[in-house]
Amino acid sequence: MGVSEELLPAPGLELVRAEEGTYAIGGEFFRFELGESSPGVRNALSRLIEGGVSREGLFEAVEREDGMMGIPYLSVLLDRLAGAQVLSLVASGSEGRLATIKPMPSSEHGVEVDIPEGKRWQLSSHVALRPGDTGWIVESPETGYRALVHNRRLQTLLLDLAEPVEIQGLNDGDRGMDPDSVRWLLAMLWRVGLVSEAKEGRKRPENDGSAASNWAFHDLLFHARSRMGRHHGQYGGTYGRAEALSPLPTVKDRMSEEVTVLKRPDLNDVADREPSLTTVLERRRSIIGDSETPLSIDQLGEFLFRTARVRGRRMAGHLEVTDRPYPGGGGLYELEVYPVVQACDGLESGVYQYRPEAHELCRISPMTQLTEHLLETARRTYASPKPPQVLLVVTARFNRVFWKYESMGYALILKNVGVLMQTMYLVATSMALAPCALGGGNSDQFAKITGLDYYQEGAVGEFVLGGYPGGSIESA
Repeated sequence: MGVSEELLPAPGLELVRAEEGTYAIGGEFFRFELGESSPGVRNALSRLIEGGVSREGLFEAVEREDGMMGIPYLSVLLDRLAGAQVLSLVASGSEGRLATIKPMPSSEHGVEVDIPEGKRWQLSSHVALRPGDTGWIVESPETGYRALVHNRRLQTLLLDLAEPVEIQGLNDGDRGMDPDSVRWLLAMLWRVGLVSEAKEGRKRPENDGSAASNWAFHDLLFHARSRMGRHHGQYGGTYGRAEALSPLPTVKDRMSEEVTVLKRPDLNDVADREPSLTTVLERRRSIIGDSETPLSIDQLGEFLFRTARVRGRRMAGHLEVTDRPYPGGGGLYELEVYPVVQACDGLESGVYQYRPEAHELCRISPMTQLTEHLLETARRTYASPKPPQVLLVVTARFNRVFWKYESMGYALILKNVGVLMQTMYLVATSMALAPCALGGGNSDQFAKITGLDYYQEGAVGEFVLGGYPGGSIESA
């Protein structure tokens, strides 16, 4: 019995010969210059890249060729590779593969793992369990490690760890598991921060007033997973879904044939009549628009033209992108704007699609009970005595971004929403209108109103626009 460990290299890790007989090891995002390394180290690294070798086996191979002097250098190198997240640790027992730890812990976590006796243990507060391709994934945004538990009997141990338990309670023989396998898994989960010691008098071990304990689970997971450093997945513009998905059209087609063409403002006239950027920035603030005078269709058209229109198209490699008044990650411009109109002089009430290249509105729904409820939700959100004259619902065509970006895709969408809203604030202030961004909205409800697929294109932001109280920004 017992547990054996093997090192698994990340795909693409390779040993390459550089200039003048020197070597380097690395992959897509990592490269470490070895210099004039010894034959024993180079052969050990070649075995490592092939996979299926233990840490001890590598040390023995180096010792045979280089003597004891080669072991410290190899140890440092393995820690460098572990820190670069290009190695995983695979454990096997009498029943086959037990678990995979990604990335491999460095020596600072201990090469020989064991767990103290006489203590109670439970899963850490922010741990998530979810199914993977070959077992259950255990991960937490508090640590850069992930465990993939392959063995079905060991998977039941994870459920027991939802409550404080001593190792004797886990290793009671009912599972028919090798005690060494149970102890190994618990010890490794503890070493990499996925299991914590349970303290008396606390429901969860991390509810101790620390900074991490103040984070909601979903917030911390989203923060860690959409940034580099605490996960080992692909990141950035990888085009990871390019084979499964075709890129969405640069500009979305009309959703109806009930079209209102909007007037295009003369931007030279706009520049002549408006205050300076500094003045606008200093005056900008959220305003509850309780003006008795509704917006006009020309005001709404000018606002949309200056904030969200398509100014041009161009090719960026093999992908067509657009240019718009606000910045958009990768030029993809996945955001769409839907005016929900309650009161606008010259425009019927209802829900409209704004088409930014044609500068037109397509009416896709009249005012219904569900639409009125959407406006009432917005009214309560920004504490207004009246429903908004115009509620601008910002949606994202998700696959326009997900087709290219991994890990950071949704975070990028939210950043794009932020810069669009700032653009809306500045233009509304320049036009003496009343702007107010809302902190949230009901994406399910908007999907029902418009018929949009929640997972294909969903609401990600809301912005209220109305007439300025008193009728002029100069009165502020």
